[in-house]
Amino acid sequence: MSKGMKHETAIDVLIEGCLRNDRRSQGQLYARFRGFAMGICLRYATDRNEATENMNKGFQKVFVGLKKCETERRFKAWIGRIMINASIDHLRSRGCRGRIACIEDAELIDHSNSRPDLEYKDILALVQRLPKVLRKVFTLWAIEGYTHKEMSVILGKSEGTCKFHLFQARELLRKMISRGFGKICATLVLLVCTMQLTAQLNKQIDTTIYSANPIIPMDKAMLLKSVDLIFNMQYANNNYFTNGKYTNTEYALNQFNLEIIGQVFDGVFFRFRDEYTRQPIPQTVDNVNHSVDLAFIDIKVSPKFHTSFGKLSADYGGYEFEANPIDIYQYNDLLTHSDNFLAGAGVSWNISSKHQVGFQLLNARTSTFTQLYDSMPGMSPSKFPALAVTTWRGSFAEKRFNTIWSLAAIREARQMYILYMALGNQLSLKKWLIQYDLKMTSQNIDRSDIVSGFMPDSMFTYRLLKTSYIEHWLHVERSIAGGWKVTLTAFTNYASWLGNPDPEKKDHLRSSYGLIPAVEFYPSKKINLRFFANYIGRYYNYTDYAREKFGLRNSTTGTIEIGFAAPLVVL
Repeated sequence: MSKGMKHETAIDVLIEGCLRNDRRSQGQLYARFRGFAMGICLRYATDRNEATENMNKGFQKVFVGLKKCETERRFKAWIGRIMINASIDHLRSRGCRGRIACIEDAELIDHSNSRPDLEYKDILALVQRLPKVLRKVFTLWAIEGYTHKEMSVILGKSEGTCKFHLFQARELLRKMISRGFGKICATLVLLVCTMQLTAQLNKQIDTTIYSANPIIPMDKAMLLKSVDLIFNMQYANNNYFTNGKYTNTEYALNQFNLEIIGQVFDGVFFRFRDEYTRQPIPQTVDNVNHSVDLAFIDIKVSPKFHTSFGKLSADYGGYEFEANPIDIYQYNDLLTHSDNFLAGAGVSWNISSKHQVGFQLLNARTSTFTQLYDSMPGMSPSKFPALAVTTWRGSFAEKRFNTIWSLAAIREARQMYILYMALGNQLSLKKWLIQYDLKMTSQNIDRSDIVSGFMPDSMFTYRLLKTSYIEHWLHVERSIAGGWKVTLTAFTNYASWLGNPDPEKKDHLRSSYGLIPAVEFYPSKKINLRFFANYIGRYYNYTDYAREKFGLRNSTTGTIEIGFAAPLVVL
């Protein structure tokens, strides 16, 4: 079981986690702003390796100085300023050569009465104050060294328009200088000329030596600045036990998927994820391989309103489902047996900085009714098998207590509905993280196939009707000094068959329990890598009625895992 993209965790929640030195929060914060930070650092670096080095140094300063960020609204701008300063520091460490090479030798700045570092920051501040279109044209020409012809390809505008925007940018810079930045006027002019000359010389050298066309066209290469390519993996040595007896050992990728997240253009994002631990079987309803979890675009209609279209992750709610799959050692029964990735549309509305509501209307399944349920007597498939789910995310007590609550209704067949409710709650303390989910579902047809699955095939050939399930899920984390963390996950599932025709029936048939203690070690603050050792214990307890009537037997399973997990950001 794996889960897909959920609504992103609020920035303030991630900041609080980072202040507790929580590696997961640090990794999520890094992943969210990596593209933004890299885009800034690339402007002031000679190549991607140099930009990556400056970006990583900048993120080190971000994590150290989080307490200095005043408000959530200014957080992105604060990160941007740190990335710019990190890039400047790198240039200065090389003697101010390269793109600002001649500033120190120009004798246009009175260093005895001013601070050189302030001058550099003022120069960059001028460029940052330009309108977005003008800033992009000016940056491409002055900093990245593109010609007007090349800029027209990248921006999709005519050469004349690019020249006009560059003229507008220059004029606006002159006006800003005349309003109080006169001291750095000569420095700015020299900077622009030096950067343009250096960039053009570099491009000329590249053209001379490498006459072949680039593998990735330059207009496409610009798009890569806003794209993340991630391999999420959880690898372990698994040792299995059944009813207390050792059965076998194997090495396995318990989770492994490729994820691509990017920005198409302003306000439009895409996300794609393919699970390599699942068979790529084309589905008959959405025409997508079963291994594909996510394939959708997200449109930012306004700062508070988003819409999504494509194959989405059903927003079932609860923190068990919210977690990254590589952070889950084993799911409880309902999520293990649910169809979580479905085609459709969704909207979300940020009521305030503390509350968000969302709604999705999705296909109820990826395969036809007959493929899933066979030809059930007296059952007519719905003409529009749909899943409707609404979700509320809330935050209280200065972000220490958070909720993910949801309510879903699914129509599988005529007069056959499934209702699902999840109440997810999270308490974040300095060194503790406590999460608790309550899930309940009533199913006119046993969509989860849990009760139908453990019943003898010789007695029941079709999915059972009128089943219900109640689950509890608890996860506790305790951070320890030196990169160590201990976790405990406990969960239960109570399965009942309300549609049993037996007059002497007992609705409740089985209780299942799970217990997962784990020790985790994070060797570095720079990357979200963890090594772990855990024990996954499961116990299945059938009622006296189920044992006597259906011949079911209690059982236990156990797994000892030793391995590592990490989202590997390769681009």
